[in-house]
Amino acid sequence: MELLSFSVLKLTKKKGTYRDRVVQVDNPFHPYLGYVHAPNIAIDVSKGLSRKMSIATDENGYSITPSYSHINPDITIIVTGGSTMFGVGSSENSTTVPSILERIINQRLNIRAEVVNLALRGGQSFQEMLLVDRFLAENHADLVLSISGRNDAFHTISDPTVEGAFLNKHIWENAVPLVHRVEREEFTIINLNSKLRSLSFTFDLLSRWINGSSRSKKSRSSAESSTLNLRRDALTTSKNRAKITATHYAATDQISKMNGANFVMVLQPTLYYKNIWTESEVSRMKGKYDSENLIEKYRQNEHEFYDAFRKEIKPFQFIDLSNIFLEDNETLYIDQCHYNDLGAEKLAEKVLESIQPLLNEIRDR
Repeated sequence: MELLSFSVLKLTKKKGTYRDRVVQVDNPFHPYLGYVHAPNIAIDVSKGLSRKMSIATDENGYSITPSYSHINPDITIIVTGGSTMFGVGSSENSTTVPSILERIINQRLNIRAEVVNLALRGGQSFQEMLLVDRFLAENHADLVLSISGRNDAFHTISDPTVEGAFLNKHIWENAVPLVHRVEREEFTIINLNSKLRSLSFTFDLLSRWINGSSRSKKSRSSAESSTLNLRRDALTTSKNRAKITATHYAATDQISKMNGANFVMVLQPTLYYKNIWTESEVSRMKGKYDSENLIEKYRQNEHEFYDAFRKEIKPFQFIDLSNIFLEDNETLYIDQCHYNDLGAEKLAEKVLESIQPLLNEIRDR
């Protein structure tokens, strides 16, 4: 039965999709960040590309910037953001935006710079703020650089509630209901299905047949959260969300200053701010979204959020690089927001150009 089930899964599913014997947890739950990256692992960032690509994390779960490592650097820079800064789309650690930025600062400005990549895949401005606060509680930095904005824009449509401006919805749908059940001392059996599937190809096949190919199920989180009155489900607009985002970065600015660091927020470019889509970029987007109307919906949502954020009062240093690829005709993206190596290189160049006066000022202090 096991051999037959394995054969069916192997022949009917795409290569590698039959369940592995050991499940690696790339993003373990964290009590106040929601989730983090697991330490000392290689995280797959291929995003469906033919070439296998991964980003390695260090002992803290941070994306490694491998080019330079100074014991006593002239400048220590923290970079925060989402998956684009973590390195999704990059061929390796050395070609992420923070790694490239570290390399060109060292080479061109003759500044011994150490760049720490705190970016969190799927992370929003709230999590960026907490990550910076936690890092500076035990480390020194001269500059905190947030290259971000896209995730906050995306979550205005994926979860348009007040709660969606702070933590991703899947945290409420998965971790929170489980904790609530345990708090009430309800009889709880977790991961039985997953455990049996990891032990038996036969059970894996039966589970797929019973439940279908989709692993996502609607949890009881909405009902339980409303009963406990913990989740704030009031709907928000792009203007509301832009103000919340600006508030998070204003708090990050104050946290940075209290720890002797400068803070700069850089509004990141995405494919939706590129007028000329190459054949490869079009193909990738059509493969991701089967509806042009859906692509246009996401484009409009992002533009609405970005426009609202630009208009918000921002009591911190702000650099808008969202339009830098507006008329670029080269392939820079692997999807709606993740850069390939060329896109990462070009963005890092623009970031350096924008912050170079500040770097010189910090160095000369």
